[in-house]
Amino acid sequence: MSTKKNKYKKVFSVIFLLFLLGILLYLTFNLENRSVFIVKHIEIKGADHLTKEQYFKYANFDHIDDYKYLNLTIIKDRIIKHPYIKDADVEFEGNDKVVIDLIEKNFNALYYTGNKQYMVTENLELVPQLPFTRQLDYPIITNSLDDKKYKPFYHLTKTDDLINGLKIVSSFKIINEDLYNKLSEIDLNNGKSISLVFSVFDYLVYVGREDVIKRVVYFDNFYNSVRENLYSSAISHVDLRFDKNIYMQLNVPVSDAEDKKL
Repeated sequence: MSTKKNKYKKVFSVIFLLFLLGILLYLTFNLENRSVFIVKHIEIKGADHLTKEQYFKYANFDHIDDYKYLNLTIIKDRIIKHPYIKDADVEFEGNDKVVIDLIEKNFNALYYTGNKQYMVTENLELVPQLPFTRQLDYPIITNSLDDKKYKPFYHLTKTDDLINGLKIVSSFKIINEDLYNKLSEIDLNNGKSISLVFSVFDYLVYVGREDVIKRVVYFDNFYNSVRENLYSSAISHVDLRFDKNIYMQLNVPVSDAEDKKL
């Protein structure tokens, strides 16, 4: 008799479990359907390199009539496919409103050559620069020796020539933010001597190709020592290619020489 009761209890437990499972599936399906049909407004935050309208257009959020087909998963999947986006937090805030908080990729430099324009991420990815991109206050790197092999979304390796330019950018950013903000262009010169262009100087700064980080440190010390003199229009160029020595070529004679060693 006890065995029979235990059998009934097991059957009842199974039926009850199936009943709860059915309710759970029903609620899940119902809530999912409900979330699809209640999206009427989408708001985007964190749009720095493009406008919210441009992100909307890319993700096809500019067609309100299609919102009835959306849910949070679809919304996130569409927006994170944008080449500028690293991730996104998507939340339903009630009142038929979904808020997308964008997390854009971190860019360290721009790479321009010919008709190619890339934004270089902190993860060494070459992202094509799109029309109407804004907030482009990054140093520009040009004329890489490896230019022909660079394609959209190519990930740089330590042997890529472009890495030399990125080392210079990172070094200035860490060592001297003032000089980093003034650094306009790094010309890799197709494998020859690298030169730098600063927005406040009317001349080139040559750093060569060996020990570029050390050359940046030299220039930082030099800049901090004779900062005011470096703004002179009499300077033709500054040369950092000599070990532990920095040379300034002048446009006019100083004392009895045109080259002054500092």
